[in-house]
Amino acid sequence: MLQAPIDAKPELPTTAAVMVSAAYRNASTTVAPQTAIVMAFDRVLLNLKRIIAATEARKFDEAFNNISHSAQILRGLAQHLDAERGGAMVERLRSLYHRHIMAMYLAMGKPDAIRRYTKLAEGLAELRDAWAVVAKVPTRFSPSTPQQPQ
Repeated sequence: MLQAPIDAKPELPTTAAVMVSAAYRNASTTVAPQTAIVMAFDRVLLNLKRIIAATEARKFDEAFNNISHSAQILRGLAQHLDAERGGAMVERLRSLYHRHIMAMYLAMGKPDAIRRYTKLAEGLAELRDAWAVVAKVPTRFSPSTPQQPQ
């Protein structure tokens, strides 16, 4: 029977959500929290653009990796909602984030996947712009705003 060396250090549990939370905390120390949320949505939207391109190219592993990254971001956003301050709105947002996560995974491999991803991107772009108004940063469709981060 094989045994681990005595000096082996146990691995610390590092879930994707923990990493996203850490990234959010890091971003929130350099930019306003609302701006960090907008930046997170920008990344999800960029990922959706990449998911569509990968799906068109039949690179499903690449699409899956971008879906997983987007899900991590949305889970991180859901975890940072403050139920005490946000009340019912927090539950609606949390539910919305989780529905989008499920929709991204469920669209994979479907004949109309690109249409589904496009529709998800449209909805998330609207939500991103709502947060942009709160953060007092440009919306995606204002003339001074770059369309997507690269």
